[in-house]
Amino acid sequence: MPLVSRSSIVQPGPADRSRGLERQQAEAVGRPIAWLVRLLSFCGYTSGAGYGSLLIAVIIWSACTFCSVYFIKTAIDNGTTTLLHGDLLTAVVGTGFFGVTALVPWLAVAAALLLSRRRYTALLGRLLRLTTDQRPLARRWRGGRETPAPSVLTAWLVVGLLPAGSMISHIVTHLPLDCCGTLTPASGNVFLQGLGFFAWFLLLYMLVVKFLLASQLLESCLETLHAGFAAASAQTGEDGVDADMRSMVQLQEAVSEGLSELTETMATELTLTTLYGVLVLLELVLLLVDTVQRGARPASIVSLLLYMSGAVVTLVVPCEQSERLLRALGGARDLLLRLERHSWPRATQAGLLRRLVARDLATAGHLGLFRLRRATLLTICTTIVTYIIVGAQFRLSGTGAGSNSDTLNVENVTVTQ
Repeated sequence: MPLVSRSSIVQPGPADRSRGLERQQAEAVGRPIAWLVRLLSFCGYTSGAGYGSLLIAVIIWSACTFCSVYFIKTAIDNGTTTLLHGDLLTAVVGTGFFGVTALVPWLAVAAALLLSRRRYTALLGRLLRLTTDQRPLARRWRGGRETPAPSVLTAWLVVGLLPAGSMISHIVTHLPLDCCGTLTPASGNVFLQGLGFFAWFLLLYMLVVKFLLASQLLESCLETLHAGFAAASAQTGEDGVDADMRSMVQLQEAVSEGLSELTETMATELTLTTLYGVLVLLELVLLLVDTVQRGARPASIVSLLLYMSGAVVTLVVPCEQSERLLRALGGARDLLLRLERHSWPRATQAGLLRRLVARDLATAGHLGLFRLRRATLLTICTTIVTYIIVGAQFRLSGTGAGSNSDTLNVENVTVTQ
């Protein structure tokens, strides 16, 4: 089965969108990813034929804008009230830096809905066709076994647990009760706000899911290439050399184009998501220091868990997935080096493929300002901890270690991770 051509990849037809895209994906990689693609379409992150999907995206963006404006206005009002009592630290952390942690996700969602929908849809269609077309190659190179389908358990955990946890936390924390312990008429507003939190965090975390889905499809194709390079190195004759090498070249070129397009398409969204993760991580460290000073309480424990989950999803998960792609590319480079040394009939094409993989190793995960790697995550954590320590030293030297203003009032903190 021939691999898809570049023209059919860059300009997908209407059948590759909406329901056609979902059917193709279900046939290629199974139902878990099929439902994930449907959820992406429901959130407006993939486009379909006609103006229906565009209308859905505009409606979702308008609702997200309304929620973000409400969150930012509430944060500014609460922060101003807290500042009147002279507690700057609680005002900054308890309000999400005066609403910045609500503004940054809104910008990321706006970029996904208004700028990259069609490009990501074309990329996803390309990767799904590539996953389908490489199956016969995988069976031939892996001795009749296919490459395992990508696992999306992490994506479903992100989608299912974290938005629901944020909604439940907000409702439990702010639910008004009268003296008898029954709900008051204002409870309806709290439930509506909780639903707003669920939808808002779902849109935010689905940006990470977009990157996870495309990256794992590319990783699956790289595993097939690993099998092909290993099988070619084990062959001693020249039977089937040309056909196998042509297939490997086609597949590697398609994977390389997919890596480049994924980084280019999602650069703005991933940069803003990482910025949001840095802000959440900073809030997490400050709340952790306050919990150590004042002791663990239910409100502080819930806040710590939610902030920690937000930081893990927006910082650790993208960096770890990018690291897995780099490991797969490194494995392909090593196999190509072995093929180039031990199989002279294939040495020229193996050398060309090795240079192509080396270019991907240098550019994969690079977002312009930084690169998605574990080293980047370590640098972020080290910088935040350093500035927290320096700030705490200045604060203690200026006000004294026993001052009540050195702690955060987490009872009134609204979690906006």
